[in-house]
Amino acid sequence: METKMTKIDQHIESYNNEIESIVKDQKMTKSNKIRTLYALGTTRSQIAKLLEIRYQHVRNVLVTPLKKS
Repeated sequence: METKMTKIDQHIESYNNEIESIVKDQKMTKSNKIRTLYALGTTRSQIAKLLEIRYQHVRNVLVTPLKKS
């Protein structure tokens, strides 16, 4: 049973590290960060808190389709 907990803990730590690297990435636009974090399963509220932006901004980015170039 301990082995499973250790694997779960490792998975959580990896997930948290990935989120932290996205939040700190200065090359990514805020919209790209929002979309990437959401794709990882992060909630809109969590994204707003992580990026220190309003919930409405997160929602607007997620409901607005990407422009085709």
